[in-house]
Amino acid sequence: MLCNMKELLTEAEKENRAVGSFSVHSMKNVKGVIRAAEESETPVIIQIAEARLIHAPLHLMAPMMLAATSDAKVRLAVHLDHGVHLETIRQALDYGFTSVITSSHWSLFDREKEHGRNYWNYWCFIRY
Repeated sequence: MLCNMKELLTEAEKENRAVGSFSVHSMKNVKGVIRAAEESETPVIIQIAEARLIHAPLHLMAPMMLAATSDAKVRLAVHLDHGVHLETIRQALDYGFTSVITSSHWSLFDREKEHGRNYWNYWCFIRY
């Protein structure tokens, strides 16, 4: 079942345990990660890095990743890793990803300060 990253990490901290985060790029990967999580009865994060979207487009991966969480017997967060482009970050959040981390490309926000501020506000608004 889908849960937000804050809930997942807060719960893990209280139980003094880590949360595994696994990069996926196909349905086979998604199913394998979820099956292993269910067998071990452990919540996990499934993620895709923006760099992988060249070969595994977000418009295909996002719905697949999110749909897979609905049938899962464990709690799962869905994460965009190393988001670089504001449009990709927005799309991931619109699809329902529960978290995004940007790469160290802060020049992205320097170049487009107003856009950066708007996306940050957007992210905070829909996630909390």
